[in-house]
Amino acid sequence: MSEEITFLVQARLGSKRLPKKVLMKLYKESLIENIVHRINHHNTIILTSDSKQDDELEVFCKDRNITVYRGSEENVFQRFLDVVKNLKTPYFARVTGDNPFVEVSDYLAMLDQMKSVNLDRILNVDLPLGCSFEILTKKSFLKQAQDKQDDFQKEHVTCAYYQRQDIYKCGVFRQKYKSLSDLRLTIDEQLDLDMVRAICTTLQKDPYEISIKEIAELFQSKPNIFEMNRQVEQNRV
Repeated sequence: MSEEITFLVQARLGSKRLPKKVLMKLYKESLIENIVHRINHHNTIILTSDSKQDDELEVFCKDRNITVYRGSEENVFQRFLDVVKNLKTPYFARVTGDNPFVEVSDYLAMLDQMKSVNLDRILNVDLPLGCSFEILTKKSFLKQAQDKQDDFQKEHVTCAYYQRQDIYKCGVFRQKYKSLSDLRLTIDEQLDLDMVRAICTTLQKDPYEISIKEIAELFQSKPNIFEMNRQVEQNRV
């Protein structure tokens, strides 16, 4: 476990397509609990909004000793900035609260790659949709904050990194599951939730206990499970 990184999980209850999904039970535990357990790092903070509708999420997390920060509902970039500028770690990970199978197990190798070539941002790739996350340097994020943010950046937080690669040095960490990249393991709609629950019921485990290797094996033995949400369209950034 590295003391150089803090995991920031972006989550709220006001999802338009599936409200309160982060509190919904996937097997024995909720979506947000699964993400926290999957990260399994003591430097983990849930970043939610200051909207009244997220009061319930704050209470839920605090009852489980999960650290919560509340900030701007509309300006997500500012919400992250408020936390990042006070971090004691030089790196932070950005994880979204839709992804119960986020693949964080190689974060130490990702950090090593960042250090070896002096990257500002790294993203793991060659994974099912909903399994990637990014690691960024605190220094580069604070530098980015000195510029004026447009509405797109206020919502999507880190888009300046890949839009301005003349300024920010970005890289990718390749995983070994490119063959699964068409699978959808994020939760945006009811069909996504139904499929994740079907995976959990089949394997009799919560998502945080299920490796991507087990997902690959299940896809080979029971591919029909993964057809359940094929028709769901991903929001385009």
